[in-house]
Amino acid sequence: FLRGEGRYIECMFQYLGRVRQPTDAEYNLLHLLSALLLHKIESIRQSQFLSLNIRLMLVDSETKRLRRLQMTLNNLGAQSFLNIALGNIYNAQTGEPYMWLYAPLVLSFTNEIISWGNRESQHSIMDTISFNISKNKPPEMNALLGLRTLIRRCYLEIAYCTAEPSSESNRMKAGFPDSEHTKILRLVKQLFTFVGTFCKGDNVHAQRFFSAQLGSSKQYVDLVLELCLLTNSILTKFTSMMVYIKSEVFYERLAPLVW
Repeated sequence: FLRGEGRYIECMFQYLGRVRQPTDAEYNLLHLLSALLLHKIESIRQSQFLSLNIRLMLVDSETKRLRRLQMTLNNLGAQSFLNIALGNIYNAQTGEPYMWLYAPLVLSFTNEIISWGNRESQHSIMDTISFNISKNKPPEMNALLGLRTLIRRCYLEIAYCTAEPSSESNRMKAGFPDSEHTKILRLVKQLFTFVGTFCKGDNVHAQRFFSAQLGSSKQYVDLVLELCLLTNSILTKFTSMMVYIKSEVFYERLAPLVW
């Protein structure tokens, strides 16, 4: 695999990292790479037709298969691709579609690489980020600053977005087929999922890493604080919009999601 299809995938990661103005072709390539990580862990767990022992055995086998594939993609360049893509955002070498359409796909793919408690993959990505910072090599060294740029852009957009969705003609002129709210929430969801997947549970190393407690370089930033500010921005916007929302909708549906 590493000599055949693996080389092709390695070239794909290198190409996707160099992209500055992504098109449908690049979006589809990322979807294709994500499809490699499809698994049946959850469906096996919820199966009503298998005994507990069989379910446990199949879940263990499927989890091991997924983790081998996750580490293979990491070794083929997935983590380098993430560093370059996020660094490009900080270096202001990209446009609006990159930020609102491409970046969420990059984060979503990386979430699949580190999912299901794959600590080895998580630590490998964090070590790569730290290595690039120590080598002072742009754009890879600016990956965390790129994440901070995305978070800050989100809470600025949330602060200034209107309660009413923009018209379809204005959305198409801006290059986005969906609403202003949808593009923001798409990125917000992936940002929270990305940092949360690293930090959840007892992964103290990741919690310290994303709180800028593991290095003194200015490239280490407190992303936990930034996400707290983003949460505050969301809550402030929701509070200001409550006059437009039926109370039962807010308390029964929206508020639990925010929490």
